[in-house]
Amino acid sequence: MKQKHWTDGYASVVRGVLLLIGCLLLVCAITLVVMITMKGSHSTPTPTIDTADTTPTQENTGDTPSIPSGNMTYDHVILPETPDAGLSYQDKLIFVGDSLTAHMVNRGGLTGGALTTQVWHTEKKILNLSSEVTSAKIIYPQTKAKMTIAEAATLAKPEILIVTLGLDWGVA
Repeated sequence: MKQKHWTDGYASVVRGVLLLIGCLLLVCAITLVVMITMKGSHSTPTPTIDTADTTPTQENTGDTPSIPSGNMTYDHVILPETPDAGLSYQDKLIFVGDSLTAHMVNRGGLTGGALTTQVWHTEKKILNLSSEVTSAKIIYPQTKAKMTIAEAATLAKPEILIVTLGLDWGVA
């Protein structure tokens, strides 16, 4: 019977490390190809430049084109301020979700205060982003009955439903 030498185990480790490095290089190559492919398919908004200040200076006599020295603006990505829509708009909102929405009940900021019917939540007041979200039972505020979000939405037909799902335990 042949006696094993310590280098036999070493060779096995080296093969494993080389295989791991090869796999990592393959993943990097695939990621790079995907990034290059996607770069052309997305359009990123570019800031606009206020060109009001393009008067010739001592360095630029107007004979050569210059880069405007104006301020960069991001007006195309910022929503303009609108008039307050009032309590009638806020009363159209129904919130469903995790502890953040449950706090809206505790703090009493909605119509009805701590007795508001605008917040739907589970008994534990948590609703995380997981596969169970479609079968989770909320307590329907009007009747205190347990039902799924879909059942409650079918019953209430909210004009605006705002969903905030927690990530406390990660995505399942």
